[in-house]
Order: sequence, then C-alpha cells, then structure tokens
Amino acid sequence: MVVDGSFLKATYKGTILTACTQDGAGKILPLAYPIVDSENNKSWEWFFVQIKGTFGVREGMCIVSDRKTKASSMPQRLCTQKYHIWNNKNRKSAMETSIELGEKYDKLLRENLIASEQMTVRPTTEQLYTVFEGVRRNIVCLEEGTCSCRKFQIDELPCPHAWAVLKNQQLKPGQYCSFYYKNDNLLRTYEFPVNPMPDESLWVIPIEVLEDVVLPPKGRRNVGRPRKERLKPASEKESKREFSCSVCGQSGHNRRTCRNRPK
Repeated sequence: MVVDGSFLKATYKGTILTACTQDGAGKILPLAYPIVDSENNKSWEWFFVQIKGTFGVREGMCIVSDRKTKASSMPQRLCTQKYHIWNNKNRKSAMETSIELGEKYDKLLRENLIASEQMTVRPTTEQLYTVFEGVRRNIVCLEEGTCSCRKFQIDELPCPHAWAVLKNQQLKPGQYCSFYYKNDNLLRTYEFPVNPMPDESLWVIPIEVLEDVVLPPKGRRNVGRPRKERLKPASEKESKREFSCSVCGQSGHNRRTCRNRPK
C-alpha cells in the first residue's frame, strides 16, 4: 500500500492524506482523507486507523511512504523516487529506453563519469581502493559496493569515486548498479495499466456515506502572499555540490583562477 500527503491550495487549505493499493484483479483501490491542521504523526496515526478499519491487516501487506510517518505497526518501505504509483508516462519512458539502465539512471551515471575525470586511484587491496580528489581521499570497496562519501551505497549506483576505480580497473559499471535500475525491471514495473475512474453516476457508495453530512472546515486566510511551494524537510533537500580546485584542493575557486599554483 502506497501512502502520501499533498497540500491543499483551495480556500480551506489543509492537507489531504491518500493511500492506494491494488487487488488481485489489478483494480486500484484508493482511499483519501483531508485534514485541516498541519501534517504530523497524530494526523497519520488517525489516518492509519481509518485504513485498518477499511482494509484490515493482511499477510504480506506493507506500507510504502516517503519517510513521512512511523505511525503504522505494519512493515514499512521507503520510496526514494519522486513518484510512487504506476502510470502511463513512466511506462512509456521505460519502453522507449534502449540502453541497459533506465533513462534517468543512465543520465546520473554519465554525470558521475564526468565528475570522475580529475580523480586518481591507488589500489590498496584487490577490492579496496583509495581515490584522491585534489587533497581529499575517499575509500571505495567494489566487493561491498561502498564508498566513504556514502553515495555509492545510498544511490546503489557508482558514484564519481567508484567510477574512477572502474575506469582504472577497466570494469563495466552495469554489475555495480541496482537491479531495480535495469531497463527490463522498469518495464515490468510499469507494465500494469492504471484503470481510469468510471463516471460518478456509476459509483457504488455505501448508504452511511451518503447520509453523512460533511461541513466545511473553519479556515482563515493567512496574512501575506500565499506560498507556492511547501517547506521541504532536511531529508528531501538536495545538498549543493562543493567544487574544489584540482591543483591545490581548496574550495572556492578552480584551477584557472588558482593562486596557489607552484611557480
């Protein structure tokens, strides 16, 4: 079951919490509730109570989220992508990719290759290498798929330091990329279509839902210009890459403007 939250930008603001799962026949089963106050663990706890009352707890069931909540007692998985649910755009992109990796991951891999150009490698053991980036050093272990910069093991894709090692040893990067980034697996991920919702006149709505009276929340407009983007937590912020001089290793300038070059 995939859960996520989205900010409402209409008159009453608030947040809508959604859950989506797929039954054995491939039918999408959505569940959504709006909340007026800020998105927090109490809101998610209440939301999961509604989910449990609707779907129950089943064998093999787990929650996929983007690190938002720990309110559920069911097994949880973290989604590291910008999207969670199968859709036609992702399936079309995967079908049009002719390379070994998906388009997104191949682009990232090529960017890491370019970033590795100025690095030097010193083998320590058969699987352990020291990679020098100016005066900085990073330790890469190909056997465990790790680097001291931590990007190799987090992204499950060769980071610039791992790329430098692969080039030094004349190895191909494919075997060091995640199984899930391969084009064949992306195609299998998005091969199931998401069925469109039928016309509202065909919806089967329980009587207790039809008889329930939902009043608009008591909201008030905040002072000032409305915010267009939500405030991202630290876990979602992308750290800015710090460039350093390839001659002296110090940051803040490049080799062309370096004043520490030996005469």
